[in-house]
Amino acid sequence: MAGRFPRGFRRCPDDLRCPQPFPRLGRYLAYGACVRAARPSDRAVSDATLRILVSNDDGVLAPGIALLADVCATVGQVTVVAPDREQSGTSHSLTLHRPLRAHRRSDGAFQVDGTPTDCVLLALGALMPDSPNWVFSGVNHGPNMGEDVLYSGTVSAAMEGLAAGVPSIALSYGSFDIEHMESHRKGLERLIQRIVRVENFPGETLLNINLPPIPGDQVKGVKVTNLGSRVFHEEIATMKDPWGREVHWIGGGRVTWSGGADSDFQAVRDGYISVTPLHVDLEDAALPIGVGQTISQPFTQARYLEALGLKGKERVLEIGTGSGYQTALLGALADQVFTIERMRPLAESAQAALRAAGVTNVSVLVGDGTLGWSAYAPYHAIVVAAGGPEVPPPLVEQLAPEGRMIIPLGLKGAQTLTLVRRTAEGIHSAPIGAARFVPLVGEHGFDA
Repeated sequence: MAGRFPRGFRRCPDDLRCPQPFPRLGRYLAYGACVRAARPSDRAVSDATLRILVSNDDGVLAPGIALLADVCATVGQVTVVAPDREQSGTSHSLTLHRPLRAHRRSDGAFQVDGTPTDCVLLALGALMPDSPNWVFSGVNHGPNMGEDVLYSGTVSAAMEGLAAGVPSIALSYGSFDIEHMESHRKGLERLIQRIVRVENFPGETLLNINLPPIPGDQVKGVKVTNLGSRVFHEEIATMKDPWGREVHWIGGGRVTWSGGADSDFQAVRDGYISVTPLHVDLEDAALPIGVGQTISQPFTQARYLEALGLKGKERVLEIGTGSGYQTALLGALADQVFTIERMRPLAESAQAALRAAGVTNVSVLVGDGTLGWSAYAPYHAIVVAAGGPEVPPPLVEQLAPEGRMIIPLGLKGAQTLTLVRRTAEGIHSAPIGAARFVPLVGEHGFDA
């Protein structure tokens, strides 16, 4: 096989043809660089007790996994458990219709005739006597950004580690032409050394890392990003097999990307290493944030922002700061944001989170949101993140001419999301859709 193998790798002609069954409790750490204990000469000697599981979806012979295992071996003991062949696009699939075979290779790695998820599951449940401290998956030959994370075997291997309670990292190279991948070795060493030394690594979160397809010494830095959006065009090719029967081949075609300046694809395009925190929870639902309050599901917040039609020069009033998430979105879309939260603990934590995120155009007030914030009125837009029996009169007074207000109206637990507009002819309201918000408590709302 063409490509570079790690130092100490012994190529054996029967690696795939004549695999050796692994011993039940045999030596699972090889002496080669691909799978080994950290040597005294390694820089991170203090981390030698770390146990690191390395997997991928490109197969056990892929240059990317050789690079990753070699780098991880500088900070701890590495066990490689990877598919015996290409498994790209297998997502989080498990093999349930047949038994799996795990074989020890001459370099000490395990090759499994299954998916990346199978590999991590076997490693944690059968192949490693002690649970790993970290799971690293990659380095994938090609990017895993935007919707790629839903299909990626690389990301899913890390997800499987996360599901087992092990901090997990997915790494990908931003091109299928891996010419410059090896040149990222030093940068990867620095990045992984920083990651494994993080105390209290966030639970239920994995890091999806994408390396830009440029020489390693030209990387501009590291950026924390969000997922962009990728669309395939003409991805299904229809053709004939040798017998003239029609077949369909998925893949290829053109790819277009979209997303803001903080998206993963934009960071990689600009020459940065993209680090995107991912969560297992994909539910589009309200989540508790403490003191009996919730944060609205993403779809509802998207409806809010779309209905407001912000252009970037508006002064916005938000009623119900909550966690500060929607406040930060408003801050990115408007010129000034004034937000009111009646729960002091939430107001203080949101203010701290906004400050930490570098949001500088938001002011937070603890008080009764139904009274508004007259000192900075009028407002071009008002967002009410709680359901009330009627539109509070002070908010109507503080709405600027041609201004818009979004407010849930109705009984406790069941409201109609309503768009209120102030025009020269008066106040107009129109329903947007059903909603369910926490009660709007205050002088012009429900009783506490």
